[in-house]
Amino acid sequence: MPDGMEVTDDSKPCRGLNGHDRRKLRSAVRGVTDVRHLRRIQAVLLLCQHRPMKLICAATGLSRQSVYNALRRYHRHHRAKDLYDRPRCGRPRVAREVTRRSIVAALKVDPRSAGFNATTWTTALLARYLSARLRTQIGPRTLRRRMHAAGLRWKRPRYVYHLRDKHAAQKKGALKGG
Repeated sequence: MPDGMEVTDDSKPCRGLNGHDRRKLRSAVRGVTDVRHLRRIQAVLLLCQHRPMKLICAATGLSRQSVYNALRRYHRHHRAKDLYDRPRCGRPRVAREVTRRSIVAALKVDPRSAGFNATTWTTALLARYLSARLRTQIGPRTLRRRMHAAGLRWKRPRYVYHLRDKHAAQKKGALKGG
């Protein structure tokens, strides 16, 4: 830890934070929308109030190391916005080849002509078809998300039961009882 900032035992106060920091942190809590940011602010605020580390960890759900990291980040410039999550690149997109255009084109194909023993597409069948056709792996959940994002919807097939013929009794004759 940098010089001038000493965080030691659970019961000892942290140096370098004062009443001005407490006021700043309390006002920052009101405008926070991100839970992680709120937890870090609360942890530093509780440290300013000389609370024991066990209580801080239990109240915020942060580990001891995360509390110390948040304190170090706040202590650099004494700004609550320094406790936000840093930007991350995130997980790379899976199956970039599966676009709205390729999904619409696949939906126009009859599943029977594609080698499936079904008359309508299900998400699982469509995912298998697109995986084979585009030579990439895509699962049903990912396909559903892509279709939802592209605004594509389809209803489940509605089974139509055969309606009874109006003249069934006449055709059956005496067997029908009439």
